[in-house]
Amino acid sequence: DEFRIINQAKEALCYVAPDFEAEVAQGCGLRASAECAAYREWVLPDYQERMTGHVRELEVSEAGYLRRTRDGEADDGEQALKLESERFGIPELLFRPQDCGMRQAGIPEVIMQSVSRCDPALQVPWHS
Repeated sequence: DEFRIINQAKEALCYVAPDFEAEVAQGCGLRASAECAAYREWVLPDYQERMTGHVRELEVSEAGYLRRTRDGEADDGEQALKLESERFGIPELLFRPQDCGMRQAGIPEVIMQSVSRCDPALQVPWHS
């Protein structure tokens, strides 16, 4: 059941950042503006009233920052996963598995290897 919960959270919250370093610089930290902030909270199911998790709606402060929920501050004793750089860091491993010590090719390299093994006449559209 834990895998299902984590998969729900990943499907709802994770995304591929066009520029990983820029996303870290702009979207992470307490001073990230609400429209750029990567921070989100995934409320876990309690299996009494809620059988699935959901994204918690966060308030925006007058200064334009997201109000993060502190531990023990949530309504109804909800438990939540707090995600920030994990939202785009996890999918980044598909493109750069060496970042976590895996010695294998990422998606771009695998695509290029596959195309290079095709008949040369079929490779032309892929290289243009």
